[in-house]
Amino acid sequence: MALRSAFLSVAFAASAWGAPAPELPAGTPLLPADTLKAYLTGFSRTDSARLQIVAVPGEPFGRAARVTTLRRPEKTYRVQLSAKTIAAVKKGDALLARFYVRALNGPAGARAEFVFERAGGDYQKSSMLSIAAREEWRRVDHPFLAQGSYAPGEAQVNFRLGFDPQVIEIAGVQVLRLERGAAALGSAPSRAGYAGRDRYAPWRQAAAARIERWRKGDLTVTVKDAAGRPIPGAAVRVRMLRHAFGFGGAVNARFLQTGDETPDKRRYRAEVARLFNVVVIDNALKWSQWDEQKDWGLATVRWLQGLGIAVRGHNLVWPGWSHLPKGLSALAGDPRALRRRVAEHIGSAVGLLKGQVSQWDVLNEPYDNTDLTRLLGRHSQADWFRLARQADPAAKLYVNETGVLNLAGEDRTLQDAYEKNIRFLLDAGAPLDGIGLQAHFDLRLTPPARLVELLDRFARFGKPLVVTEFDLDVHDEMLQADYLRDFMTAAFSQPAVEAIVLWEFWQGLNAGNPAGAVLFRKDWSLKPSGRQWQDLVYGRWWTSEDCTSDGAGRCRVRGFLGSYEITATGPGGQRRPLSLDLTREGAVVELRLGDRP
Repeated sequence: MALRSAFLSVAFAASAWGAPAPELPAGTPLLPADTLKAYLTGFSRTDSARLQIVAVPGEPFGRAARVTTLRRPEKTYRVQLSAKTIAAVKKGDALLARFYVRALNGPAGARAEFVFERAGGDYQKSSMLSIAAREEWRRVDHPFLAQGSYAPGEAQVNFRLGFDPQVIEIAGVQVLRLERGAAALGSAPSRAGYAGRDRYAPWRQAAAARIERWRKGDLTVTVKDAAGRPIPGAAVRVRMLRHAFGFGGAVNARFLQTGDETPDKRRYRAEVARLFNVVVIDNALKWSQWDEQKDWGLATVRWLQGLGIAVRGHNLVWPGWSHLPKGLSALAGDPRALRRRVAEHIGSAVGLLKGQVSQWDVLNEPYDNTDLTRLLGRHSQADWFRLARQADPAAKLYVNETGVLNLAGEDRTLQDAYEKNIRFLLDAGAPLDGIGLQAHFDLRLTPPARLVELLDRFARFGKPLVVTEFDLDVHDEMLQADYLRDFMTAAFSQPAVEAIVLWEFWQGLNAGNPAGAVLFRKDWSLKPSGRQWQDLVYGRWWTSEDCTSDGAGRCRVRGFLGSYEITATGPGGQRRPLSLDLTREGAVVELRLGDRP
């Protein structure tokens, strides 16, 4: 597929080479002087690509690494340039990368990912940046913070190049540890971003039109007296009480149900009740923790039910050994016993929570977790759905997958596999009610236009879509806020999407990834992204209007879909309230003043 500008997920300082480059801030080089030699040593050799070091006449950097990708490998990192660091880095150090790129395969351009990571182990990443190259040389300046401490050689700088066939040249690569620390980032040449962040980006107008069409309904209120005569001049008050769309978050059952009462727990409960109309319990309903945390999970579900908050059950079968109960792998040699054990768990969990959980992720992340499927056969996936339906016919049953919406929207292998898996389930007669799409983002932010394309693709199944797990591992809080706003707007504009569910929303319960907590810092101060959530959910997408009935006694309002309280007050002070649900088909109601309510 030809590269389009929509795939560009970083706003970088880019120019034709004729423009002078700004001086780099003072700092310590982290890469060897002859980076190209390091590339030759560290190149991922594969039949998918070849590497050449070529002269570049007339340019100050003199030489470039030319990588020709012959065929797309399964993973982007199967073709990459790699160089180890030569100086120490401490967590929190301010780093700046500068390099030049160009494409040699015509106007279609070429793609790359810049990665700074630990060299081995968990490959902890400080930066993952998607880049679009064109026919002319362009400079990329990228500032970021180190997310770990590394001795010389313990970190590496990679350029991932495992995309569709292309030819790209990369030159003049430098990475500095800045002397002035984080303060130097303010004067660095660029910031990470994503295509479509601009206020006037074309995708916004189309999204606003879809929201107006699909997320609103027409409400007509006619006010009459006891004899049925229209009352002009009546005051009509229209107040939204609850969204039809699901705006939700993950909650931690252990934090809610155990230990001493604390101010944090009181605040946590208050925010859950205030902000969300749907939640997912992050861990306590997962099979691997069900036996140990069953009481916490059950108590949390009851507490949420008391608030009228819908609960998503996450999850019944996560079919990789590392996500299953300890000891279950001992049944690997006895498929019949293993199949029986899975069936018992589904029947027990769903049956125990019958009528209390509105949705279940029956099958979670099937692409990377195949242990049970290999042993029990692929048709076992459909059987799991049938067992869940039998245990609770009213619960909606979902498949859930990661990596489809994130990773700049570029993992087509996973996207294709998920589509095929959904088609397989439907063809096998599985009672599949909806499609879950996780959304764990790092710096490879997917442009909103690409998000809409992906949502449209999975909406073609004719099933509801739910964004099941949204978080942002991005340390720039303004970038976090902008992307949350734009992600929510893109998703809300797609009519098949029925809910957006955040993952951990407070930093106090997200110690492993504090940047990923979307709404609140540890001290409960509201982050810019939290302000965006509130502004959208209870501001721009919330209806609260007052109007006066016309000569025919009518008042018309176009409101967001959800539950409402309508109150009409006549000129003489007579008052009549009414509750209703506004649907896409609209509502026409009559309020008579003088009648007994």
